[in-house]
Amino acid sequence: MRKLVVASKNIGKLREIQEILRELPFEIISMQEAGYDFEIEEKGNTFQENAMLKAQALFQHVNTMVLADDSGLEIDYLGGAPGIYTARFAGENASQEEKNSKIINL
Repeated sequence: MRKLVVASKNIGKLREIQEILRELPFEIISMQEAGYDFEIEEKGNTFQENAMLKAQALFQHVNTMVLADDSGLEIDYLGGAPGIYTARFAGENASQEEKNSKIINL
């Protein structure tokens, strides 16, 4: 069976993608399962650019298909913020509760 490597360290995202694509004839695995545990810098200006950066970085190391995505929270009232900065909006190591609190208290 052909492998499809997901360019993410997020186990929840991996499980979601595995569930969505479960009918496809691929073994969907994490980048760690493929033998790669490096950080991929997300320095793009859009979700699409960040997904492409992740896919290209991982593809250089594997000999199979790669799937990458990037997403975040865009709040109209905040002009689309935090957008691509969602994960770091409340601080690099903020919990989900701290992130929610920061947004609610704006």
